Amino acid sequence: MDMFPAYSAFQIARPTIMVVDDDASIATLLYEFLSGEGYRVLVARNGRDALARIKREPPALVLCDWMMPAMDGPHLIAAVRHWQHRGAAIPVVLMSSAHDANEALPGIPFVAKPFALDTVLDLVTSLTRPTLPPEVLDQPASPPPERHDA
Repeated sequence: MDMFPAYSAFQIARPTIMVVDDDASIATLLYEFLSGEGYRVLVARNGRDALARIKREPPALVLCDWMMPAMDGPHLIAAVRHWQHRGAAIPVVLMSSAHDANEALPGIPFVAKPFALDTVLDLVTSLTRPTLPPEVLDQPASPPPERHDA
């Protein structure tokens, strides 16, 4: 007798998020928070290291500081877009305490520092939500398995 309901990998698995920030306290905060929410989190300290890691292991989303050594956020976005010109775009969110939403790049989500973790989670959730084909969405939900208590 199976005591645990059957869940698909779609229901259980959370996407991989890359946090790119040279501020260790911000990187650690986001790592711990998003990991606690069930996401797999990769961390890079600058854009150059992030780009190398993205090429090896593309994440579902990148949360990226604007100003960093080696390669800043806008240059990382350009490099990722150039690298993946044939593939699906990896969403990137820019974060900054030195810039504001009026300076944000067109089409790139922006989060001002300091930020509320719930705001970041809402953005991560909305940008990593899988898109299902209509034939899957049109299927009725299956009922939960019957429980047999001992």
